[in-house]
Amino acid sequence: MQDNREVKPKRFYYDGASVVLTIGVVALLVFIIYHSIIYAMRERIDQFTIIMGTVEPMTVFSGVIVRAESVYTSNASGVVSYHVQNFARVRAGGVAASIRDASATTYMEQLLAGEDAMFRERRAGNLNPVTENELRTVDHRIASTIDSVAVSIGMGDMDALNELAHRLDQLFETRNRIILNDERLGSSANIASGQERLGRAVSEIRVRSSGIISYKVDGFESIFTIDRLPNLTREETLISIDYLNIPIPSAVVPGDAVFKVITSNDWYIAAYLPIAQVEGWLAGTMRTIYIEGGTGIFTPISVRVHILSRDVISGYAYTVFHIDNRIAEFMDRRSVSFRVRDGIDRGFMIPLSAIVETEMLLVPAESVFTREGREQVLRFNNMTGDFEVVEISVLQRSAGFVSVVVKYNDLSIGDVLAVIDEHNEFRSVTDSERVFGVYVTNTGVAVFRRVNLPNNELDALSYIVIDPRTNATLRLHDRIARYAEQVTDGQLIH
Repeated sequence: MQDNREVKPKRFYYDGASVVLTIGVVALLVFIIYHSIIYAMRERIDQFTIIMGTVEPMTVFSGVIVRAESVYTSNASGVVSYHVQNFARVRAGGVAASIRDASATTYMEQLLAGEDAMFRERRAGNLNPVTENELRTVDHRIASTIDSVAVSIGMGDMDALNELAHRLDQLFETRNRIILNDERLGSSANIASGQERLGRAVSEIRVRSSGIISYKVDGFESIFTIDRLPNLTREETLISIDYLNIPIPSAVVPGDAVFKVITSNDWYIAAYLPIAQVEGWLAGTMRTIYIEGGTGIFTPISVRVHILSRDVISGYAYTVFHIDNRIAEFMDRRSVSFRVRDGIDRGFMIPLSAIVETEMLLVPAESVFTREGREQVLRFNNMTGDFEVVEISVLQRSAGFVSVVVKYNDLSIGDVLAVIDEHNEFRSVTDSERVFGVYVTNTGVAVFRRVNLPNNELDALSYIVIDPRTNATLRLHDRIARYAEQVTDGQLIH
């Protein structure tokens, strides 16, 4: 039997909560997909985390040493015999060197050699008793002289050593004269004749002023003088002289330089430094520079700024340092390498590539107001004749102004701004400044932060170290864009 009952369609009932949940899930998926696409499309920016570190500055400058020195030349031909040691002190009027005629010296040496054989045969027991007593007296004086200065020489007193050599020369000459004049030995007339000839062949060089002797003459003594100190050229201060390869004169002709005498403990270093390096310096003030001592090690030395002449066209400042001690350490040098800062900096380490130079507008602070957490100004629009709201990015505040980062379509020089809370009061944007900074990326958005850089040439370094005390806008472990040229202020960072 057929069932003719009507079949009614089944009804579905929808729960309102389920509908809302479904819509929410779909919206969330759309949101995630959208932002994933945006995230994937953003340019990847290499970032660097600020750390504490040290950097040794590579900026080394060249200078030339200027001192009071006199060059002494030969007035005869012959062999040079120095009477004092190199870099020893000499007294005014003293004999520092002599020039001996080679032929006369050879003749006398041969003559004395022949007489010496005869002298040795007749020496034993044949001296006059008076001569014997005189010789014993001289020998005793020689021994006493050596004993009197032995301690000083052992302590490195070069003046005592030079004095000993001078006194011994005199005593040996006295002893030889006593022996040669003894009638029992029958002093040879030939020896007397040879001595006379030798005396005529020796030309002594006496110093005119006391000072320190140097056997090495570089040929620039007449160029780098105290009188020329105020106006040496930059090219002159950059010369390089290797004193190790300057020969010490041994044989000379008339007019050849034999030695020089440095007559004062005062000496100078002349150099041309970038103006940025001498910012805040004043002539007459004391400073510390670091001189390379020939071994790659930079040693601090106190100097007085003697001359400081800035030339804004060339970008250099002619700088002369005055030193009144330690001349003995630099007598064998004409050129010198030095730094004007300490060898090590410690602070926030930042890649040089992260630093960018930008223009900042100085906006009157009385025209700035805050709305919904954003700083803004009212700028007069010449096209509409009305004021319009312009959002600004304030970098810092000082002395009635705020520094504003310049961006496209933002403020510019000449804009007229309304003064907040004052009717019919206006201010114009008239000034700007160039500043250095980095882009901080902690929040995923590039934010420009100004930095105060150390006073040195940045091109010489891959990293620099900045002082945390003068860079309060940055903190340890801040993330910054490693390559500033790839970033703009306000850019989203991947």
